Amino acid sequence: DRNLQQIEARTGSYTTMLTSAKESLVSLQQEADKRTKQGLKVFKSLEEDIVEANARIVKLQGDLDNSLKETESVKARYEADKVRYRELKGFTPKKK
Repeated sequence: DRNLQQIEARTGSYTTMLTSAKESLVSLQQEADKRTKQGLKVFKSLEEDIVEANARIVKLQGDLDNSLKETESVKARYEADKVRYRELKGFTPKKK
């Protein structure tokens, strides 16, 4: 469980950052839509911000996915270690 705490903290951080990035993108898109509806030109800097926000979301989603895979990998590894430990100690599995 201690080994999972760091990974889970990272996963939580990625989740928070991803949520924030998505909210930021929505805000930027709303601003662009508002300007378009008013017949105004969308600033190049705003377009660049939208592209950057999309790229950030893709990166954060990838980081989050990797972190979730790492969590599952650690859980599987430690479960296998527990099974092997029990085998070596001669413990029999409890019947349900």
